[in-house]
Amino acid sequence: MRKSVFLWIVAIVVLPFSSAVSSPGDPVKGNGNPRAEELKAMRFGMFVCWSFSTFCGYEWTPGVEDINFFNPTGFDPDQWCRVAKDAGMKYILFLTKHHDGFCLWDTRTTDRKVTNTKALKGVDVLAEVKKACDRHGLKLALYFSEGDWSWSGRKDIHQSVPRPEIKKAQLKELLTQYGPIEFFWMDHAINDGGLSHDDTVAWVRTFQPDCYVGFNSGAPVGRLALRERGQAGPIGSDHVFDQSHLKGRKQESDQGFLAAEFTYPILEGQQQKKLRGAQWFYSLPENDPLAASAEKIYMDYLGAEKYGNLFSLDVGPDRSGRLRAIDVETLKKVGEYIRGERVKLPDDFRAQQIKDMKFGMFICWSFSTFYSKEWTPTQDKDATFFRATGCDTDQWCRTAKEAGMGYILFLSKHHDGFCLWDTATTDKKVTNSALGIDVLARLRASCDKYGIKLALYFSEGDWNWPGARDGQGGRTGGGSNPDVKKAQLKELLTQYGPIEFWWMDHAVGTGGLSHEETVQWVHTFQPNSFVGFNHGEPAGRLCLREMGRPGPIGDPNTTKYNKEAEGTYQGYLAAEFTYPILPPHQGGAMWFYSLPQHDTLCHSAEKIYLDYAGAVKHGNIFSIDVGPNYAGRLRDIDVETLQKVGKYIRNELTPPDAPLSQGKPAQASSVWGPGYEAAKACDGDFSSRWGSEPESHSGWLQIDLGKESAITKVLIDEAGYGRIQHFEVHARQGDTWKTVFTGTTCGDQKLIEFDPPVKAQVFRLSVIEASDVPTVSEFQLFDK
Repeated sequence: MRKSVFLWIVAIVVLPFSSAVSSPGDPVKGNGNPRAEELKAMRFGMFVCWSFSTFCGYEWTPGVEDINFFNPTGFDPDQWCRVAKDAGMKYILFLTKHHDGFCLWDTRTTDRKVTNTKALKGVDVLAEVKKACDRHGLKLALYFSEGDWSWSGRKDIHQSVPRPEIKKAQLKELLTQYGPIEFFWMDHAINDGGLSHDDTVAWVRTFQPDCYVGFNSGAPVGRLALRERGQAGPIGSDHVFDQSHLKGRKQESDQGFLAAEFTYPILEGQQQKKLRGAQWFYSLPENDPLAASAEKIYMDYLGAEKYGNLFSLDVGPDRSGRLRAIDVETLKKVGEYIRGERVKLPDDFRAQQIKDMKFGMFICWSFSTFYSKEWTPTQDKDATFFRATGCDTDQWCRTAKEAGMGYILFLSKHHDGFCLWDTATTDKKVTNSALGIDVLARLRASCDKYGIKLALYFSEGDWNWPGARDGQGGRTGGGSNPDVKKAQLKELLTQYGPIEFWWMDHAVGTGGLSHEETVQWVHTFQPNSFVGFNHGEPAGRLCLREMGRPGPIGDPNTTKYNKEAEGTYQGYLAAEFTYPILPPHQGGAMWFYSLPQHDTLCHSAEKIYLDYAGAVKHGNIFSIDVGPNYAGRLRDIDVETLQKVGKYIRNELTPPDAPLSQGKPAQASSVWGPGYEAAKACDGDFSSRWGSEPESHSGWLQIDLGKESAITKVLIDEAGYGRIQHFEVHARQGDTWKTVFTGTTCGDQKLIEFDPPVKAQVFRLSVIEASDVPTVSEFQLFDK
């Protein structure tokens, strides 16, 4: 028998490769981006490890000679596939042969195979798995150990003698008898079996040119990067491996990879807890209650979705050939999360998802875009006042993606009551304007296209409702209509997909529905949507910091309008801060598009990046407000600035340091009053400012760096007031003040560069003449 098997193998492999087969690295049929995208679309699958190791409680089984050691009491591939389907999985990754050489298919290369066992005599397990996959609409991928301890002559457990003819014969069987194989997961743990990785890829492509091949270690070839015990991340990342024998390897820098797969066992963490038993295979009965949480698995699924990875969750069937009850229960819950069913995620877990979005674009586009002021009285206006000539939501989302943003926060309705969606509650809506489209619906489609999450701003009150004072703020300014408020929120929550969080504007009151009732109503339809209020009664899980800054939850200095709630409310689990990309200026709006004469005004990419870095440091999210123009497009300067921010985030540009002057001791010639101290000009916050005393037309502002420093740049910003008409920058050297720059006007973002650098410890901005009281939002000193 052994002799006839060997002769059959030789007959298969002595023929030379066909000259039509491409060399490994060359483009071949299906091996370009379209095929990679097909693989990425599968996203989530079940890695099934079932073999000798299932019956011993150890990961490896050297020395097992009797194939009847594999002794299941049953075999239920339909259960595996049914659970996978319910979990939202698209494929099964099946272990065909582990290092022990026991084959789970009816191979002709060895008697060491499942069809020869007493328990499953004549049953080709792989063939049955393939049938079950077809019945349940799942794809099939295969795990294969390159080496094999059953090949005689091995020196130790980590070796296998070279038998390339057997390896090739086994791969040919798997590739020609079981239909399309989506990809091969090649385990290199005991070497390549005598066939190099380049030759292995070429051999696989001989039979299935569309099949991708990955290797968990060894020479990096093929198109699929494998991350054993890894995590989601872009191809080429240095931070996708956890296990020690893979940690720090640089294989993903290889330019041949077009897709990436990561995997870990559902029993992940068992070794760290020093529990007995296997992890990749069924463990021990004592560990049957243990499994990774559905929330962790779902989080990693979202990572796979974000980065276009494949995620193969390993699940080991037990000795009866069925998945454990806890695995079935856990994966059922994962499927419910993936399908967006009304399953409430734990608040802490959901808070982490919000924090992981990090950075987003706040889109303010409404009546005020055409009114050139922040608030637009509404009772004399109808939908035609919204005179947009276009709407390019793809540009918004594309720019957000390029900027490294995870979400868009969209203004659905401002205080004027004009609705940017096709509501049934009022005629004052965008579909009745000249534009005539449901802007929110279009934005949802663009967000999905570019992989951007969606959050919504909503004004609680409305100047069209009973009791309103048109254009006025405060509780007396906003009308009350709780039924309409609820109806509008229900439309937004049921017609436009998942809403990550709500930015509720309380500027004109609650609209007749309290904040607690508002949160409950939102959670009726989307229990995982966080809700925040910019002031008023604190409620919800999200702290809003309008015109704020990064900082830990509970720090009242991080917000301008909501200090009391920030300092006292105990329910917050996440924090968001926001300000407009337009610096302070005279005339026009800030949160909405301003005026054409302000089209060159924009906060610097460096300031925005530093606030992003602060958000990440404190676990906040940061929404930079950008107002589309009359044509429904972002200004050129906004696009250019945000693209640069994205380059900083991706480390394509060296990230800037905070100004050397930030937080340093400051003095001034005089102060307007409380809240306008000298320190306000060196706190990194362009929304605060130093002001000189009333009636003054001159003054000085001084910063002590603490030690002599070489200053290369100075930035002066007047918060949009433009009062300075003559100024000087001085550096104190010894007991003498030296003038290092003289200028006339400053305005916004006045940048002065020194070459060579100016060395001093103390610098002073002297306003010699101003048209009104001098006021400066930032006096920044840089040493780079």
